[in-house]
Amino acid sequence: MADFEMLLTADRANRVSEFVATKLPLTVISQTPAPGTPLIEGMTVEVKAVSFNDIPWSVFEPTAPEVIRSVPVAEVEKLVNANAVILAASQTGDVAADKQADFALTLNQSLAGKGLTREVAAADTINIAKSLKTVGLLRG
Repeated sequence: MADFEMLLTADRANRVSEFVATKLPLTVISQTPAPGTPLIEGMTVEVKAVSFNDIPWSVFEPTAPEVIRSVPVAEVEKLVNANAVILAASQTGDVAADKQADFALTLNQSLAGKGLTREVAAADTINIAKSLKTVGLLRG
């Protein structure tokens, strides 16, 4: 069986470059030795870093409702930081009954094409709010 070989044309390379430029910068998730440890010149420091654009919500919150499990953490974080109603829900783990339709509409508009498995219904909002609270997103 032959190995798959991709022709990386200038056009494809430019598209990859544009995609990478729109991703969040890498976030350090672990470091050895621990941050703050005095280092000796020449000492090796192992750093693991990821972009939250690459991590689906289900990795942070395995019990999240199916509708948002595939949405990248970066998209959820962006939405929480941009919307006071979503931020409040992430802090309380609840959505008032009279706000559920607007909450669902905001999620559908903001996360459309970004991993939602279907449209968010008003009935989904309480479990989504609980999921946001469980992760503990804070305004950045």
